[in-house]
Amino acid sequence: MSCARTIRWTLTGLLVIMAGLVFADGFRNPPEGGAAMGRAGTRLTQGTDATATIHNPANLMDLDKATAMPSFTVGYIEVDYNGPLGTATTEDPLRVLPGVFANWPVSEDVMAGVAFHIPYGQFTSWPKAGALQFAAPYYAEMKTINVSPVVATRLSDSVTVGVGVDLMWSQLDIRQRLPWGMMTGIPALGVGEAALKADGYGVGAHAGLTWSIDEAQRFSVVYQSAKSVDYEGDFEIEGLPPGMVPLTPRSDAETEIDFPSLLAAAYGVRVRDDVYVELQVEWIEHSRFESLDIDAGNNTALLAEAYGTPNLPQDWDDTVSVSVGCDWDVAEHWVLRGGALYLPTPVPEETLMPQLPEGDKYIFTLGAGRRTGSGVFDVCYGFVLAEDVTVDDPRNPVPGTYETDQHIFSVSYSQTF
Repeated sequence: MSCARTIRWTLTGLLVIMAGLVFADGFRNPPEGGAAMGRAGTRLTQGTDATATIHNPANLMDLDKATAMPSFTVGYIEVDYNGPLGTATTEDPLRVLPGVFANWPVSEDVMAGVAFHIPYGQFTSWPKAGALQFAAPYYAEMKTINVSPVVATRLSDSVTVGVGVDLMWSQLDIRQRLPWGMMTGIPALGVGEAALKADGYGVGAHAGLTWSIDEAQRFSVVYQSAKSVDYEGDFEIEGLPPGMVPLTPRSDAETEIDFPSLLAAAYGVRVRDDVYVELQVEWIEHSRFESLDIDAGNNTALLAEAYGTPNLPQDWDDTVSVSVGCDWDVAEHWVLRGGALYLPTPVPEETLMPQLPEGDKYIFTLGAGRRTGSGVFDVCYGFVLAEDVTVDDPRNPVPGTYETDQHIFSVSYSQTF
């Protein structure tokens, strides 16, 4: 096999490693808190608990006492692939997302709060020696931790506002098998592996406003700024055969991921004394993610030689999601919740890869809350109806059909002091 073709095989592995993971950015983690998730994420017009710090800080003014709240979201997701390369099923389907939220009064008209949570994060693990072993990374993970201090106040008897700063750390960990024997025509070389591990920081902000139209109606607007994270780390190649200049076993690696901005609006109404309904619309600016710029150190020149550019086009689309949810106070200490959410995918078929092979989603949730003295315990279950995705665009190097089975569980406890 020629050196040029060998380079192309190797660079394809690198490009797929870098591109596959960031597809996770288009699918944020579920809204934190059993109450918010029980309403399918409709959470902007009322301050149910301390998760208002991140959902809409203006609603902290609904909470007149200090509270602390741990939250856990458990996700189950399994993806089946069927295509020209064979069949495969993802491994390790369970994920746990923790969060901690708190708020406290500063004065009669000022409330402060802080959130520690995981706004973005995806994990995909395909069988290491399966059908997709040379077409995509067998392991791809994005981790984030976000710290958000916030403050809220009243502008008038009917209008409250809140603002917060978002300080986010993120890490990428991606691993790809490389068929050295196939690439070089020397079977004895067997199979090697490429691995990228890098991390970085991003800074953003979010703000919210809630207008109490009357005793029964509310209208809220929330804005979350875009964040860019510059990742720096190492790219390592295991078992690199001799003579593949200028490839080296290790090089520095850098890339940048642009996380989207968000603008949301919601209308909530108490249709009767014990029933509250909210309609929410979110616009997400995924189109910021036009391409992925890669600096692989001494290997960057190879990217340019093989593909004419070290940048991988993404061409994501902006999306608009719509959700509706309700609270029903069925008894003195009990509230039941339910909701539905339509969540479209921003990823076009030509750039969809096995690391996040998701189509449009319809999410249906049921939840319950139990008040016990100064505490509130909330639980929720969400069923995700994910459309099957068939990739047959000739520009996509991994054709096939993906079927997704996904479920969400959420539990939280809010303690008032």
